[in-house]
Amino acid sequence: MAAEHHGRPAAAAAPNAPPPSTLAAQLVENISASTKSTRSDENAELKRLFAVIEKVKNKPDLLKDAEQRTEHNHMLIYVYARVVLEGIKLDDPFADRNHLRNEALKAINFLKVTIEETPNVLNHTTDGKQFVFRGEEPLWIWIFPKILRLLGHSRCLDLAAPIEGFFQFVILAVIRTGSMWKSLSSIIMYLRETSSALLNRLQDTAPSATGRDVSIDITLPSAATLEFLLGKPGTLFVQQTTYTVQHVSQALRQATTLISALAHPSISKTSSLVSRPTLSELTPWLLDSLLSIRAVQNTWQAVAPSPRADLLNIALNLLPNKPSPARKSLASQKSYALLALLCAELSAHPDEILGIDEQSLAARKTLSLALIRLAHASLVDREIGRIAAPKIVFPLELVCLEVPSLGEAHDFSRSIRVLKQASTSVVPESLEPETKPPCFTDAELRQAVEDLGIGDYSAEDREPASKRRKVLPGAGELGELTARLYEVLQADPIPENGTLEHTFL
Repeated sequence: MAAEHHGRPAAAAAPNAPPPSTLAAQLVENISASTKSTRSDENAELKRLFAVIEKVKNKPDLLKDAEQRTEHNHMLIYVYARVVLEGIKLDDPFADRNHLRNEALKAINFLKVTIEETPNVLNHTTDGKQFVFRGEEPLWIWIFPKILRLLGHSRCLDLAAPIEGFFQFVILAVIRTGSMWKSLSSIIMYLRETSSALLNRLQDTAPSATGRDVSIDITLPSAATLEFLLGKPGTLFVQQTTYTVQHVSQALRQATTLISALAHPSISKTSSLVSRPTLSELTPWLLDSLLSIRAVQNTWQAVAPSPRADLLNIALNLLPNKPSPARKSLASQKSYALLALLCAELSAHPDEILGIDEQSLAARKTLSLALIRLAHASLVDREIGRIAAPKIVFPLELVCLEVPSLGEAHDFSRSIRVLKQASTSVVPESLEPETKPPCFTDAELRQAVEDLGIGDYSAEDREPASKRRKVLPGAGELGELTARLYEVLQADPIPENGTLEHTFL
């Protein structure tokens, strides 16, 4: 993910370095010598623009004000995107993957440097005649497809994190730039609609009998989305403002990455007053989308293997900072029910947490944190623990028996025992000595256990076992998710009075 400093995406040049626009101009100039096109009008345009770039690079003072600098940066982005981003040939089997990756990474960094200097460049428009390959649409609608066509492609798998970071960077840049605030809802909608269109197509597509990747050839964003954003028929903008996802594997990876980007706490939990109205409906949508991704991933696991821990990590980002017994919103309840569901599935299919490689260690850490957060929820909402803990704890205890390296002295096994204690029929007065915070090696896990506050819970903090639950607006959705949780865990529904106690098999 993109680096951040004090809430600001990190892309600006060092204090004594040349202005970002000068650095960007130098970067563009470096590609000019080898740039040729089969179209004479394009060659003429590039030649003209390179001359302007060279002139401004040699005399930066030619840019008199912010408006001129923004216009110049728009031209730099246009040239770089035309020559480099569109020059990446994804269908060329002989293309060097390292070269492709390096070109894409340079392009992403170039965009971030330029946007950091002049955020308003994202909204820059033209008369539709100034550039051969630009219409009247805002720059962000023109540039996004050129990045998205790379995301999830089989030749660009290691670009997922940089591209995810780029979209987070753009959203944060918009949030902190007053003149860009009106664009926030449009950018969020664009990414939401793109993700939803991909998920809908995946849900409507049947796997092949051979188990191979399936062609879907979906063009995004849809004409309806473009028309809504631009106020004109979307068909007028198709050529330069859309891209195509050809296969199921890319669609699944792309949808997952975009949802992960939007779920990052810097966006989904931003404290900005300006963004709250736009982002207020984001978490419920993300929870629903995560549930859809889970189902689609299970269907297409053979075609596009997807680590279950990745979804678990996204789900952790969507949890409230702390479960509240007094204010149990529908979104909060759904987030913990979904977390339990994902923990149960990973417990039933634990292969990705058993290794000693870096990815397995990260997956184990993610699951450990999820178990502790689930324990926290169980302390204030006993239903979560009663439903989920037996089907999560027992399989994981077996894993620890089968893999000695995960034994008693490991944070992973301690996390399992914390959930087991927290989800018993009576809230424990204290944790077992071996599972108290100081016993945890990892600082984040240690803090999460400390946050449980076991021993500090008074009677009014807990939900009485016999208390009749309020029916919240939208409780039908929660009921559906809970029913799915029962189904996956093969558990019997708990009576409304909540008096059923679970046992560990």
